[in-house]
Amino acid sequence: MAASFRACGIEPGDRIAIATPNIAEWIYTFFGAVRMGATLVTLDVRYREKELEAILNESSARLLVTSATSGDFDFTQFYPTFRPRIPTVEEIFYIGGNFTQLLEASPLEHEAHVDPHTPAVMMYAADTTGQLKSVTLTHASLLACAQGAQVRQTEEDVFLCLLPLDEMGGITCGILNTLLSASKVVMLPTFSLDAALAALRENAITVLCANPIMYSSMLAKLESTPTIDALRLALIGGSNASAAPCAAIGKAIPSAKVVNLDGLAESSEPAQGDFPPS
Repeated sequence: MAASFRACGIEPGDRIAIATPNIAEWIYTFFGAVRMGATLVTLDVRYREKELEAILNESSARLLVTSATSGDFDFTQFYPTFRPRIPTVEEIFYIGGNFTQLLEASPLEHEAHVDPHTPAVMMYAADTTGQLKSVTLTHASLLACAQGAQVRQTEEDVFLCLLPLDEMGGITCGILNTLLSASKVVMLPTFSLDAALAALRENAITVLCANPIMYSSMLAKLESTPTIDALRLALIGGSNASAAPCAAIGKAIPSAKVVNLDGLAESSEPAQGDFPPS
């Protein structure tokens, strides 16, 4: 992937945008981008004209990886007429279409030197006024957060990631901390109550990370279904949970320790020189 991005003319410091659900191609794109020193701009696959125009132009993304469709929305039909409104985007790759071209390049001839404090990800979140704001996170920042989210995970753990990968919790809790602990990760493309409960049982999930709303919907269903005995850690991310929801989770899943991991993504950068060990 990194070699393919270089072949497309992407240079270290350029921005690559991605808009897909939680699928393997998202992970390929993420690691390919940061491997060659580019910054990944994460987009919600539900974004449409207003959000896409604002973010792609503000970030000056040069390349876009996107789902071909999302529900009944066809991006392959949308982008050809939308392209004039996003002039910095030079190439678009569709999952299920020409994305396969990015998997065919030869390895990089020369590895890029990526400083730990180089930007790795640019994500967008709504501020208190409802306007989207950008947050840039470095390689050191992502690894520091991933290490903080490990919570004594081991290679024997099986982690269910329900948080979207375009958010901080999905990247650090869902992907990077499982790599650091050599755990197994199970992903669902999008959150579905029945699919989440089935994944918990069928995969003997030991560590779960979800936001308070996801937990609330699952707890309501758990009252009429068997308990989840394998779960030992219930991590809360995405938004903060007060004492009452945490207590409810602990009561419904007595085998699990409840850990609230929500924090401010903008404040995650470690001090210069405090790069976490690999």
